[in-house]
Amino acid sequence: MLLTLGIDSAFSLTEAIVAGVRDKFGWGQRATNITVAGIAFVFGILITTRAGLYWLDIVDYFMNNFGLFVVGLLQAIFIGWIFGAKKLRIYANGLSELTVGRWWDILIRYFVPLVSLVLLIYTLVEWWVPTLGRIPWRMAGDCRYGCCFDHTQCNERQGGVMPISAWIMFGVGSVILFGGIAYCIIMSFRR
Repeated sequence: MLLTLGIDSAFSLTEAIVAGVRDKFGWGQRATNITVAGIAFVFGILITTRAGLYWLDIVDYFMNNFGLFVVGLLQAIFIGWIFGAKKLRIYANGLSELTVGRWWDILIRYFVPLVSLVLLIYTLVEWWVPTLGRIPWRMAGDCRYGCCFDHTQCNERQGGVMPISAWIMFGVGSVILFGGIAYCIIMSFRR
């Protein structure tokens, strides 16, 4: 069963790439499939070497820690400042039963880029900070108040207090979740 689920996921991931290449270059189905499969085969050979797991780990680390932040930041900047958040909001409200208010424009233009930039800078600083064994050179966080800037500080001092990035994500997620629930409740009473 896991094998069929893995193959099915591979088909869906490959089809998204094939559809994009076909739309961009106007190639036929066969030529696009052969080209995409050939490129994937060449990159796949790298994974089959002894260092394959290390390559996978390196790519996974950088894509998850930097790539996603950069893409999210650039999308928010493009939608908020270049394309126009108001145009996208009006279009989405025309297609949806639930409408989005002007607060969405503010979130896309200011809040999302600011939070994404702060988290990206924090990740870069955390990545570049020199360490001596397990003791960081900078001891900026203090775990007595429930937040710190390094996992090692928290584990050594308090027994596992969440780092500051986790508190930021928890706060942002809570605001979005509870704000969305409140918005849905308010809109249901308006009808």
